[in-house]
Amino acid sequence: MMKRKYADFPNARLSFLVMALSFLSITNANGTPRPIVANGTIRTAQGDLLRGTSLHISKTYSSRCLTWGLDKNNLIKLRDQAHLNTIRLNCLDPRAVVDGRPTQAFSTIAEEAVYVDSVIANCGAVGLYVLLDYHCMGMVYDMSTWDIRNFWDFYAPRYKDKPYVMYEMMNEPYGGGPPLTGGADLATARNVDLYKNHVRKWAPDNIVTGMMEPVEVVADWGPYLRDIFGPKAGIDWTAGKDAWAFHVYAGTTAPPIIATKSSGVPIICSEFSYIEDGWTNGNLEGVHIPAQWCERNNISWIDWKSWNAADQAAMEVTVLVPDAQSKGWVWWNKVNVAGKPPVYSAPRPADLIARPTARVQANGRMLPDQMRDEKRDFQLYIFPLNSTR
Repeated sequence: MMKRKYADFPNARLSFLVMALSFLSITNANGTPRPIVANGTIRTAQGDLLRGTSLHISKTYSSRCLTWGLDKNNLIKLRDQAHLNTIRLNCLDPRAVVDGRPTQAFSTIAEEAVYVDSVIANCGAVGLYVLLDYHCMGMVYDMSTWDIRNFWDFYAPRYKDKPYVMYEMMNEPYGGGPPLTGGADLATARNVDLYKNHVRKWAPDNIVTGMMEPVEVVADWGPYLRDIFGPKAGIDWTAGKDAWAFHVYAGTTAPPIIATKSSGVPIICSEFSYIEDGWTNGNLEGVHIPAQWCERNNISWIDWKSWNAADQAAMEVTVLVPDAQSKGWVWWNKVNVAGKPPVYSAPRPADLIARPTARVQANGRMLPDQMRDEKRDFQLYIFPLNSTR
C-alpha cells in the first residue's frame, strides 16, 4: 500500500494550522493560557475555578512575604502542595497604615516594578494566573486619587500582552457602590473614569475586576452594576472580559452574593481569611472555610494571609488542604498513593499566625490626622513626577 505524505492532505494541514493559531492567540510566551469568564465567575482556560492566595508587595512591612514570592520553587509549592492556580499580587498603597505604622511602600514605581515583574514572570513560568491588585486600605478612598490612576497608567500597558495577568482596580474602596458615598452620580463617574481611561484604555483584552462598597456584601450589587455602571463604562457582562470582586469577613452573608451572580454579573471572591489566623468569616451556610462555600456555589476564590508571614503556603497546606480532605470537598486530582496529606514542614506558630490588629479600623474611616495631602503623596511616594512608563 502506497504511503501518503502529510502534504497530500491539504485540508488536514490547514485545520491543524488553524487550531495551532487559535491556541497561540490565547497563550502567552510562557505557556500559561488566558483565563476566561464563564458561568458567573472567572475560570482557567480549561474551565476550572480560580483558586488562589495573596502575595503582598511592599518594601519592608511585607519583606519576608516578598522574598518568599521571588523564589520560583515556592510558587511551585503553592501549585503542587496547596493545589492553587492563582496569585493575587497586592501592591500596597504608599499611604496605607497597618497596626499603627506605615507599610513603607517603594519610593518609586520603577523600584516596585522590578519585583512585580519578577513575580509575574515566575507565575507565568510555573503556570499560575495573576490578579494584580492596587491595595489601598485604611483611607477614605474612591477611584479618583492621583496614585491609583497613575498606578494603572503604568501597569495596565505593561502587562497587556500577558493574558494570564488580570487587573483588580482597587482593594476595598469607599464611594464605589451602594450605598454610594458622595452620591451615586459622583461615585459612578469616578469609577467609570478609572475603568475606561486608566485601565481599559491600555489593556483592552485583559480580564478586569472591580469592587463595590460595602466590601462585605450586605446588598445586591447586581442592578447597579448591570443597569448603571456597566452601560456607562461600556461593559458587556457577557463578553468574557469583566467580573466584580467581593470579600468575606464578619458582615458577609450568602444571599446578596448569589443575587448579584444571578443578575448576570460574573463575580469572584478575591479575599477571605482563616479563623486560625484570627479572623471572622461571616455567615456562609456554616462552613468553616469560605472556599468550601465558593466551591459549592461554583465561584472562584482567593484567600488572604498575614502581612508578613514567613511562608505563604503554610496556611493552605496545614489548614485548607486538610479541611478539604476531611470534609470531602477536595478540588484537585493529585492523590497521594498512601492517602496522606502532602509531606510539609510548617513554620513556627509565630510566623504562621501574625494577626493584624487594625482590621476593623482599616475597613472604616481613618482619623483625619492619618490622612495626607493627596498631591504631596503623588510627588513623594510611589509616583514621582518624573516617573516614566
